[in-house]
Amino acid sequence: MNRWKKTVLEQIRVGIIAIDRNYRITYVNEGAASIDIYSSAVLGLSIFEVFENLKENDSSFVRVIKTGEVVAGSIQTFITCKGVLRTAITSTYPIIEDNKVIGAYELFEDISAVTRLSEELTALRTSKMLPRKYVMKTMNTKENVSKLLEYLQG
Repeated sequence: MNRWKKTVLEQIRVGIIAIDRNYRITYVNEGAASIDIYSSAVLGLSIFEVFENLKENDSSFVRVIKTGEVVAGSIQTFITCKGVLRTAITSTYPIIEDNKVIGAYELFEDISAVTRLSEELTALRTSKMLPRKYVMKTMNTKENVSKLLEYLQG
């Protein structure tokens, strides 16, 4: 891989995990650290060893390897190897060589904080501590998220 391409892949915030046809992890970028995945610990391991609760019929990696079709925009909730519950938006793509699927890679972004914030807002709205109008206005404006966090903490 070109040096500049590797630099880009390592520096982007989005996590990337690549596997071979046998579901063994072949590549992990620095962005994967957001879900406690580090290349030094997982390279060569099966995705089923790293994600112990992952079932074959629920895995977008398995689906992509078997069908060769992209699985885009999935929301997945899982337990990391450290036992932490996480939610991520994922898109999984086949790696094709000579018209054969030889692996797959997944791009993901950890949205656990957004999920928790949404749950907290729903709880506050339900308990009538925070007006629905305020919740909807804040959730529709990205720059207001920090103000909302301050409000919730303060």
